[in-house]
Amino acid sequence: MPAPRFVWMYTLRGIAIILVISHHSSQILLDSAGNAPALMMAVDGFISPFRMPMLMFVSGMLLSRSLAKPTADYFTGKLAGIGWPYLLWSVVVLSLQWQLDVQNLLAVLVLPQTVYWYLWFLLAYYAIAYVLKHVSRPLVIGVAVVLAIVMPPDFRIHRFFLLFAFFIAGDWFMAHRTRWMAALQPRWFLAVCLPVAVATGWATADERIARYSVTTIPGAVAAICLAVALLPKADHSRVLAPVRYVGAHSLVYYMVHWPVMVACAAVVFNVMDGYVAVGVLIVTSMVLATGFAAAADRWPPVDALFRWPRRRSGKSLRS
Repeated sequence: MPAPRFVWMYTLRGIAIILVISHHSSQILLDSAGNAPALMMAVDGFISPFRMPMLMFVSGMLLSRSLAKPTADYFTGKLAGIGWPYLLWSVVVLSLQWQLDVQNLLAVLVLPQTVYWYLWFLLAYYAIAYVLKHVSRPLVIGVAVVLAIVMPPDFRIHRFFLLFAFFIAGDWFMAHRTRWMAALQPRWFLAVCLPVAVATGWATADERIARYSVTTIPGAVAAICLAVALLPKADHSRVLAPVRYVGAHSLVYYMVHWPVMVACAAVVFNVMDGYVAVGVLIVTSMVLATGFAAAADRWPPVDALFRWPRRRSGKSLRS
């Protein structure tokens, strides 16, 4: 658990996860029906530059706490909390899509082949960050951005380095959080960030700039700055309590929502139109994920679906 003054981290992570679930609902409609309402795709395009950079930024904010652990605990914790659910739920998804075979299983290990590529990236980021733990963060961010520019889009390589920059930026923010929080308070600065973020979202929705291209970086940074400056003011908001819950159980929501959507899609899209079908997919996946989250908090067998049940000092090992 982060310190109480960083409760907003859960809110930001919850927002990012909800945006990811919304995107996947639109994507599965597009894949299943061959088309989707223009407005729905426009909204999805507008938020596309923000969701994964936000998620990686928040993940990076927890890096220093992990690096403070002994080396063995660091790596076993990441394998237990990231590697295990990645492998387990990749098998689940491949099975649902009738693609479970040796070739695809090996591919899951080498390159992310499913919607769970975020966890593959995250596991790799923690490994790289351990090697680079004493290297200047601005230097690492700069090199990552350059690599995102020069690397090809094949196999999500350029995306890997682009999001790595946001992951390390989260760690850099935490190392100088007092200074950064103070810098984000002036209203004129926030007044600049808002149009930059909106313009980036608009250009992406209009397909003038590509998702995960380096040209989205200013907008993503602006959106993160707005979130970091404004969300702490809502730490005690009851309205945002469900969002914080999603953020606190982000892994469960991330893993559960896609299999639910895949299982429901064929039936839902045959009897409902686009907007209603997407709404049903989102609500169904969120409700079932909430059930899994509540069960994981109470019952170790359910928790083992999201974290390898290794024990130490009578408690489950947490990443």
